[in-house]
Order: sequence, then C-alpha cells, then structure tokens
Amino acid sequence: MSNSYSTEDPREHYELLQQIGSGSYGTVHQAFSNDTSEIVAAKIMAIQDDEEFVQVMKEVEFLKKLSENPQPNIVNYLESYYSKQLKELWIVMEFCGAGSLTDLMRDANRVLDEGEAAYVIRSLLLGLKFLKEKKILHRDVKGSNLLVTEEGLVKVSDFGVSAQLNHTFSKRATFIGTPYWMAPEVFKKSAYDFSADVWSTGITLIELLEGKPPFSNLHPMRAMMVIPTQPPANLRGQRSHLTNIPYSEYLHQFLEWCLQIDPTQRKTVDQLLEHPFLKCATGLENLIAHRYVGPVADNSGVKRNSMDIVSIAGVDTSEPTRKSAEKINAATALRTAPSVEVDTGTVVRPKEKQPDWGTVVQSDVNQYSTMVQQKVEEKVEEKIETKKSVEVPKKSEHVSDEEDNEDEGQNKKACNGM
Repeated sequence: MSNSYSTEDPREHYELLQQIGSGSYGTVHQAFSNDTSEIVAAKIMAIQDDEEFVQVMKEVEFLKKLSENPQPNIVNYLESYYSKQLKELWIVMEFCGAGSLTDLMRDANRVLDEGEAAYVIRSLLLGLKFLKEKKILHRDVKGSNLLVTEEGLVKVSDFGVSAQLNHTFSKRATFIGTPYWMAPEVFKKSAYDFSADVWSTGITLIELLEGKPPFSNLHPMRAMMVIPTQPPANLRGQRSHLTNIPYSEYLHQFLEWCLQIDPTQRKTVDQLLEHPFLKCATGLENLIAHRYVGPVADNSGVKRNSMDIVSIAGVDTSEPTRKSAEKINAATALRTAPSVEVDTGTVVRPKEKQPDWGTVVQSDVNQYSTMVQQKVEEKVEEKIETKKSVEVPKKSEHVSDEEDNEDEGQNKKACNGM
C-alpha cells in the first residue's frame, strides 16, 4: 500500500492557490504544480486513526487503478502524499476549470436545453460504462458531481461514496448517496447494483432540464420516506423551462427507461447509450460562455431570441468583464456572487469510523462540495501565461462522426425544434 502514496512534503511540489471546497472529509484547493506548471485540484484530509487510513487508502488504490487507463469522461487521479507525523493525506486530481454542472447552471441563471442535456447524459453514461467495466458503482450521481473542463468535456467525479465490486459480490447493501437522486431500492435497504446508478442518471437528467431534482422541496429525511412509496419521478411540465418548446418523445422514453421502480426493468448503461435521444447531443460551449443561442421563454411563455438570455440572467457583459473572460476563462470570469443556500441535501456515510471524503452535508447549489474553480486569483496569472484563448468548440468535437452523419432533419424532429 505504501506504493500508493509518497511520503515527501507535497508543499515542495505544489503551491496552494485558493480553497475551492470543504466538507467533513477536509478541504479541496486549487493548486499550482511546481513540477509541471499545471493547475490541479488537491484534496487534503486529516486522518484520525489507522483504521480510517486503511479505508481511505482503499479508495486511493482504486483511483490509481482507474488512472492507469484514463477515460475522457472520468476525472483523472494524479498522485497522493501522506504524512504520518501530520496525519495528513493529499489526493491530487485533474482540475476541471469550468466547474460543475450545478455551478454552471447557477451562474448562467438557466437550465439546459434538450441538446445540452443529451450531451451531458451521454458523457455521464460513457463514464459509468467505464466504471462498470471496472466493477465500480458510483452511488452518488448528480449534477454537482459532473465537472466540466474549459473545453467543454464532462467528467464524472467524486468517488468518495463509490464502491468496487469483486467477482464474488455483485450487489451492495449499504445506504450511501444523496436522497433526491437515490433509487427506491436503496431506501429499502435492499441489495442493489449498477441499476441504481441508472436511476440516478434519470433524476440527473430531470435536474439538468428543471434546475432541481424531484422532491427537492422536501427535507432530505422526509424525501427518504416519500420517494420509495411514490410512482417514478417525471418532468413537471411538457415544455422546456428554457425554450418553451415541447419535450421530445425520445426524451420521455429515455426517462422511462431509467426510472423504473423495479430495478430489473431498467435499461442498462449500454442500452441507454444506444437510445436515439442521445443523438440530439450538442455541446456546452454556450453554457460555459454564459450565453444561449436560441429561442428563450420568459415568464409569460413567449419565445425570445438568443442573447436576450444575457439580460434575463443578469450576466455582466461590460467591456472589462468581457476582456477578462478572453484572457482567463469565460466560465470563471463571468461568475457573479450568488447567495448561499443550504438544503442539507447530501447524506454522509452511516458507518462509524468509515471516512466520508466524498460526500458532504452541504447544499448542492453552493460552492463547497465540488472541485470547481471560483474567481481566478491574480497570482494564477502571475504563475502561468495563458497558453490559449477560450475557443468555442465545434459541434463535431462533441458528437461522434456517426452522429454527425445522421439525417439533420430527422434529429431536429426527434429533438423537437433543437
């Protein structure tokens, strides 16, 4: 196990720039690598005792295993450091500069349209497929655990509550996750498998389209009692909250495939990846740049054109802000200071003396629970010269060649005006 971490002083290799997250597990910092001149995310945890150390190092072991064959839709593990004297563990991960989907939606003050949501879900499923091949359940799939790079790639993160399955055991019987996104069988303390992540994928899709998951108006403990007794969750309306365009039949069917009360009736990740809804996928370049190009529905339900969304969202488009965005990162420079809302929406591990370094009792709409970039400090500019300006990715960079060759008219019909 000693090969899993270095005993060197991590501060000789990394300079901490700013704290970007905190929770019961410790803190997450944006850090500068003195060795590679790259920005990374450093999760720093205080280790209480030997038993906790063993548990955490099991997580580090499988993160290291995942990094041996990196998958583009999984946040990449880099290295770890441990000081027995300080009882402090550093886990260094890839840094995703645009933030989490939850943060991006909040900062742009809008939900996703159907094409954007399809792109996110397709990326999520590709990440889950990779985890499944490694016999790993994520168990905490939600918008705040989907991080976005400055180039618009979506990556699955936060494996603090994930579990690796060996060849002997194919199901888990522990209660871990975030209540609003959790499958009914998890609440019932039944054994569950990869189909639980499929349910959470469906709930995440609703979150992306509506801004919050079903039953989010309930206290988490109340939600834990209500969700298992209710019919499958669904969209609250028949039209996009952003565009006022009716949701496609493909979208409704995709949700139905995910949100079956009986886990054996849910489709698999591989089956979902073949669903035609995902052919609607576009990209996140407009969300990252805090703009929307397309019809916009105001409170009256009337369609409005493209950049009107800027005034609706209250985004600062002044000249200094625009120039700053070009120099650093459109997704970061345009951030405003939102009010903090705490909904106690995440449940921590119930096992005693088992470390909870991945799930925190914090709001999923604030800045504490994900490895995301806040306002870039001046010292970052002093450390690194911007190597490239923010480029808007073309559609072909987000959608496979096979999808690009699909009949455009058919896709528009399937996506209802997208």
